[in-house]
Amino acid sequence: MKISVIILCCGKVKFFKDLLGYLKSHSEHLGEVIVCDNSKDNKIADYCEKEKHSFPVPIRVFREPFKPFQLAKMRNIGIDNAECELLCFFDEDIIPVSDDFFDRMVKRHKSNPNLLLVGTRYKEEDTATILTTKNRKPYIIDNYRAKIKKQGRQPWRLMSGGNSSVRKETIGNTRYDEQYNGCWGYEDADFARQLISKGVEIDYDSWLATKHQRHKRHRIGRDVNEKKYLKKWGCL
Repeated sequence: MKISVIILCCGKVKFFKDLLGYLKSHSEHLGEVIVCDNSKDNKIADYCEKEKHSFPVPIRVFREPFKPFQLAKMRNIGIDNAECELLCFFDEDIIPVSDDFFDRMVKRHKSNPNLLLVGTRYKEEDTATILTTKNRKPYIIDNYRAKIKKQGRQPWRLMSGGNSSVRKETIGNTRYDEQYNGCWGYEDADFARQLISKGVEIDYDSWLATKHQRHKRHRIGRDVNEKKYLKKWGCL
């Protein structure tokens, strides 16, 4: 089972280089890297052009002119162009913290083809603790998602588009809502709700841990965004 790694990029070049470096040294399960670039400049595309000749799998770049709130559109571009059986969604500002990240991901999807799998994203200040863990115990659990999983209610709240995976066949014709206009996050949950409504199982796995590198929060439009989706989901 090969993986199309779909990376959403918005111009954080240093973070992207860190992620691409990890993928380069952990490429056994990879079939391709798809870079969905919504940056204001060509720095990420130029770096990919430089790296693609020595990279172990193809790097394919899809650029769109910069415009705010393009997460849904860019993820859809990745889905539409992916050629491998398993799709893994990353944001440019994360990096896996274990050597067996993709081993576990593939194992989970082989055991359950109908799975939307979500990992954990840790804040940068937690990373030292994670990276120095020597024993084979799960990484520090994301308390928010662990609580949701335990309660078994509103499972779509488990979704994190910056660290998730699903088979392309399982997605079928489901796509992100490109009418999105607001703070990042709810369009990922909406995508999960669509899949769950079609019988797809969602699960959170604390072993699939990634470092979330520190940057300014996306604050614009949060209230508008919440109301839009709560109304769409019949909660208002």
